[in-house]
Amino acid sequence: MVEFRNSPRDVFKYMVVQGGRNLKGGEIVYWGVTNDLARREAEHQTRFPMSRVEQIGRRTTRKAALTWSRRMDRRYPVPAPLRGSLFRLISMGV
Repeated sequence: MVEFRNSPRDVFKYMVVQGGRNLKGGEIVYWGVTNDLARREAEHQTRFPMSRVEQIGRRTTRKAALTWSRRMDRRYPVPAPLRGSLFRLISMGV
């Protein structure tokens, strides 16, 4: 079992956004956690060209980041390419 007590805050929560200048104007196509945002952005560029990675909140512990990711997965349980459209509809109150 992994020990999380007194874990360093070295993990980022992020969303991959296509279009728009910010999270509100863009379409969220993926979310996740990483310890290297630049590397993950380069990896996502192959799957989602013309996208960018937006950091969500501050750096956090791995346990807290994974909890956030699981909550997002439960809240929006659709395949990653469709998540953005669903997220936009939900945030618009549709």
